[in-house]
Amino acid sequence: IINGFRRFLTMQDDLTSIIKIYGIREKTSKEMITCVKRFNAEYNVDVDTGQQIRILMIRSDNGREFSSREFKDYCLENQIKQEFSIPRRQYQNGTIERNIRTITEIARSLIIQSNLPKEFWLLALECAAYIKNRSTSRIDKHTKTPYENFYNCKPKVDHLRIFGCDVYHFIDPERRKEGNMSRCGQKGIF
Repeated sequence: IINGFRRFLTMQDDLTSIIKIYGIREKTSKEMITCVKRFNAEYNVDVDTGQQIRILMIRSDNGREFSSREFKDYCLENQIKQEFSIPRRQYQNGTIERNIRTITEIARSLIIQSNLPKEFWLLALECAAYIKNRSTSRIDKHTKTPYENFYNCKPKVDHLRIFGCDVYHFIDPERRKEGNMSRCGQKGIF
C-alpha cells in the first residue's frame, strides 16, 4: 500500500482514448468525485481551440460509489450525464475493461521484470497507462496514439527509462552534510 491507496480508478476519454489512473483509498462517492474533478482539471482545454471543455458523460458500472445520491448530485450540478451498465455485464464497458486488463498486465510485467516489491503496484499502473497513451494499437480505430489524438502532436519518448532502474537525485552543495567529499547524489528507484 503506497500512500494508503488500496484500489485504483481508470478514466478514459472516449474521443481520444487517453487513459488516466487514480489511486483511491476506498470505493466511496467522495473519492470518485475527487477523481472526476482531477481528470477534468487535467484534460479540460481543447488543444486546437484553447477553449475549455468539460466531461459530458460518465459511463460506469452500477457500483454504489457511482449510484449514490452524492455522486448523482455532483453530476447534476455539473451537467454530466450518467450511463450505467447492466449489473454483472462488464462487457458493456468493453473498451475500458479491456484497457484495464492490458494496463494491469503491463504493470505486472513491469514489477516482475524490475524485481520490485508489490507495494509499487500503483506506480507500475500509472507507468503502464503512460506508456499505453504513447503507443498505437492495431485494433484501435485511430492510427495515432491517444496522446496524439488529445494533444495533436507526436509524443516524445526519449525520456523513457526502464521501470525500476537505479537513479540518482542531485543533492545541492549547501545540503551536503560532509562538505566536498560527501555524495553528490542520493540513490533512488525510477
